[in-house]
Amino acid sequence: MKIIGQLSTERVCAITDHIRALAAVHARPEQARCARGRLHFWLNWEPIYHNKAYVPGLRDQRLEQYLSALWPEYRLAQVYLGNRGIGWHRDASYASPDARILNLGCVTLQAKEGDRLITLKLQGGELIQFNCKVLHRAIDVDSHRIGIGLWSNKIPFPSEGAETLKQGPS
Repeated sequence: MKIIGQLSTERVCAITDHIRALAAVHARPEQARCARGRLHFWLNWEPIYHNKAYVPGLRDQRLEQYLSALWPEYRLAQVYLGNRGIGWHRDASYASPDARILNLGCVTLQAKEGDRLITLKLQGGELIQFNCKVLHRAIDVDSHRIGIGLWSNKIPFPSEGAETLKQGPS
């Protein structure tokens, strides 16, 4: 887990304002046990954990362009908000190991890599690269924090109007 970029304060404010406007309409409580109740929404595609399928997520050209500029390989993005962190976990089968977090607020991220505990105390604007298949968590989360998890899965997008997409072999 390491910081690979830093956004300007102005950029953090602009993207945060845009996400808050989207969240007012699209955010809903998380169902995953490790983050139950945390508000979130998915961009592009939303994984359905129990059957390895995807349903369409929110499409927002402004946010998609911005995230693509940060990491052109991203295919899935989950936006999460508020002071609920997430307990120790590994990301589910929808997630490729190489992942990013765009952090927009104060939080402590931790990862267990082998016998090492890596701790990053973040203030906002950091782009983090990490292996999402190792145990990791977010604690000490500020009530105004926004995070965006990004994954580079090579999802074959279905034809226009398709309702679900089965994930390929993991």
